[in-house]
Amino acid sequence: MNLIPLPIRIGIKAIKLVILILGILLLVFAIGSIGGLDLPLVSPLVDFLTQTIDAILNLGGVSSDIL
Repeated sequence: MNLIPLPIRIGIKAIKLVILILGILLLVFAIGSIGGLDLPLVSPLVDFLTQTIDAILNLGGVSSDIL
C-alpha cells in the first residue's frame, strides 16, 4: 500500500532526474575544465546550470547568495 500520492511520487522522480542531469552536466564541465578543453557548449551549459540552481534554491526559500 502506497501512502505517498501519485503526483508527489512523480514530482520526486522528476526532481531526481533533474539532479541527475545537472550532475552529468557538472561532470562534463569539470572534465572539460581540468583537461583544458574549450568546448563551445560548456559555457551555455554552465549558465543554465547556475540559473537552474538559483531557481531551485529560490523555490525552496533559500537565498542564492550562499553560493
